[in-house]
Amino acid sequence: MNHSFVSDYFALGVIAYELMTGR
Repeated sequence: MNHSFVSDYFALGVIAYELMTGR
């Protein structure tokens, strides 16, 4: 398990959520 991978995945999730909210 790479920490960088988890961080990247989390960042992508946050961005996707922002786009979903339509902010």
